[in-house]
Amino acid sequence: MTRAELVERLTRGDYSLSCSTLRAFTVSPDYFIAYCLRETKRTKAMRFGSMLHCLVLEPHRFAEFYATMPDGVKLNTNDGREAFFAFLSQTAGDKMNDFESELGRAATFRDYKALSEWLELTQGIEFVNNTDRDNSHRMAEAILNDPRAAEIINTASEFEQAVDFDLAGWKWRGKIDIVNGCDIADLKKVKDADPRNRSLRWNLADDGYFVQQYVYRHALGAPGENRVICVDENCQVSVLKIGMETMLQAEVEFHKTMTAFEKCRFMGDWGRSFGFWSETGEFEI
Repeated sequence: MTRAELVERLTRGDYSLSCSTLRAFTVSPDYFIAYCLRETKRTKAMRFGSMLHCLVLEPHRFAEFYATMPDGVKLNTNDGREAFFAFLSQTAGDKMNDFESELGRAATFRDYKALSEWLELTQGIEFVNNTDRDNSHRMAEAILNDPRAAEIINTASEFEQAVDFDLAGWKWRGKIDIVNGCDIADLKKVKDADPRNRSLRWNLADDGYFVQQYVYRHALGAPGENRVICVDENCQVSVLKIGMETMLQAEVEFHKTMTAFEKCRFMGDWGRSFGFWSETGEFEI
């Protein structure tokens, strides 16, 4: 899909939104468009968060989606490239035939970048280093060893539940981390999981997690409880139950953002950056 085609669909209201695209819009309309077109790169934090989700919720699928890169490989040398290419080839297995078919020739170690990108794009395989793999395993273990977090996970009826629903005049889609009847929970890696630290609440709000919980509450279409399971780099865990006041604030924030979204749609301001959020186009600091 081209940028022009996406803008046309948005103008017609013929596009499915998600919590992640809504979060992208709160950065700027231009960033929203780039995000929807996959022009933005996933950050290291996003990749780590996905790996942690897999280890906690679907550990049996970890080897399907993640491959640990060999230690000590230096890609600025031919020996290092050859070693990395051999690792990628082993990871690809029978799929190497498909890669070479698209390449139009037999692959060599000089194709390591193309092969790495191809495996990630077509096979959904992400390559992680030993440090990140070990840290994610420690955090996952900490979550599963926390009595309340473990109870929520072990009694869940479904993980990564896909949802499609209508809200605020738009089609929406998403995945809810943990569902148990009408109760939902989300996993989140944070800087400091101490619930007594006010910055935890502020950071969750800034990242759009409370708005996400409000949106997913509508996805299930029934009253229930919302929680966030937080873990930090020190493997400290806290389980937060989202109260009514927080959900009401999230509702206000959601409708405020959607009002801005509709204004952008009406004005055709999809190319604007941060200045969209200021009436004058500038900010005083």
